[in-house]
Amino acid sequence: MKKLRLVKKQNRPSSRTQGDLLFSALTFLILAGVLVTGQVLYYYGNAVSNSNIVQQNEAQAMKNMAIANNIKNGQQFEFNLGQAKRKGQRCIVTLKNQRNYDFFVEEWQTSKED
Repeated sequence: MKKLRLVKKQNRPSSRTQGDLLFSALTFLILAGVLVTGQVLYYYGNAVSNSNIVQQNEAQAMKNMAIANNIKNGQQFEFNLGQAKRKGQRCIVTLKNQRNYDFFVEEWQTSKED
């Protein structure tokens, strides 16, 4: 007669446990990626809007300098950051990055000729 041997059961994690762990890890990585992407887009948007505000402030300062110097119609005023040009009641400011700002000026300073 043959003798029967006892076989010990090996403690291996079931395939369901491994699948749950893989699903949890992938879910965590996707969530972390979405959060990082959201933060990058938020701060990129802030940086772009702040840059636009700075450029508009520079253009307004150049317009104010052109008004203070009472440039004539068609005359152009050069700056390190760009140029300001008068066309009638408008002041057109062109920055070095080719961005244009068009300002309406109600009253240009009158020249005081004594």
